[in-house]
Amino acid sequence: MSYIFDKTPDRRGTHSFKWDTCDADVVPLWVADMDFPCPEPITIALQRRLAHPVYGYTAGSRDHTEAITGWLDRRFQWAVKPDWLVPAPPGAIHAIDSMITLFSEPGDEVILQTPGYQPLSDVVTKQGRKVIENPLDNKSGRFTLDSNHLESVISGRTRILILCSPHNPTGRVWTLGELEALLDICRRNDILVISDEVHADLIYNGYRHCPLGSLARAGDRVVTVISPSKSFNTSGIPQSTLVIQNDQVRSDVRAYMDRAQLNLDSIFGSVAMIAAYNECEDWLDDVMAYVQRNFATLETYLADNLPQLRVTRPEGTYLCWVDFRNIGKDQDELYGKMIRAGVRLSDGRDFGGEGVGYFRVNLACSEKTLLEGLKRLQAALNS
Repeated sequence: MSYIFDKTPDRRGTHSFKWDTCDADVVPLWVADMDFPCPEPITIALQRRLAHPVYGYTAGSRDHTEAITGWLDRRFQWAVKPDWLVPAPPGAIHAIDSMITLFSEPGDEVILQTPGYQPLSDVVTKQGRKVIENPLDNKSGRFTLDSNHLESVISGRTRILILCSPHNPTGRVWTLGELEALLDICRRNDILVISDEVHADLIYNGYRHCPLGSLARAGDRVVTVISPSKSFNTSGIPQSTLVIQNDQVRSDVRAYMDRAQLNLDSIFGSVAMIAAYNECEDWLDDVMAYVQRNFATLETYLADNLPQLRVTRPEGTYLCWVDFRNIGKDQDELYGKMIRAGVRLSDGRDFGGEGVGYFRVNLACSEKTLLEGLKRLQAALNS
């Protein structure tokens, strides 16, 4: 395992958003993609498909459907019917944007937990809908869903709740009790729930992800968004799928996708997904073991060298949410010091007002890269 992931390829000069949008001397520990090479079965499958020189429209296949349903059954014990699957080829955020268009009107309200992934907020506000914040309850560094507050902010114009599960940026894996309480509130108030579960495969030892859809009753309006892109580092080959049990919601979504000509999946996204779900489970388990080792490295380094920083212990994702508020510095000043010292983290302000004073660290890199970034962070804060 360590042999594979300690040796990451040089990504400079590949038009990498993570690396090539930073200066050459900056260690990027920010945007959420991995530095690890894709598992070999995905590369082989893509090369095999590339060998056929026609890349036209591609219909769904039995292999495609069985790869998804088999994965959900093995990983989460969720028996999903093939009819529940709706392709969403451009990717998860586009799919969520489509759901906002379809199931709300300008001026309607959409609930988000904060701090939260900024693109989820953007798809709401840029369509003229209003974000209603349901801040997470921070109990001694562990963030929890606040169902009492959630119930209090619902109004007659609340149409949708978007849940990030597991949560980005805090790394929470929601408990069964948290999910059931949220689903009950939305059920009683006829609120559509869009559960963004693109990080669902990235779970630490001792925790278990529960798909929200697996808890849904007949009639519940839940759309679960899944994708292999974060799990297998294929974000440059977009592929996502919606799982929708509710017949009317699914019919509405299919009709919308047909109108928008989004009813055919990506050739290479589908090929990569089938290989990932059928052949790369062991690779994913090894990735998470390595990420957990990197978290232990980060936690020890900060405790020894930067004890002012408080780490939110992740339960899922390969991201780590770090509290810098004890430093007592303005966030612009902190960010500038880091860049000048040659390290880039994700600015917590990009996750809304609840993110002020925080930065997010990407752990999906080699231990060598992580340690170099941490040394530069220490130099920045000591300067």
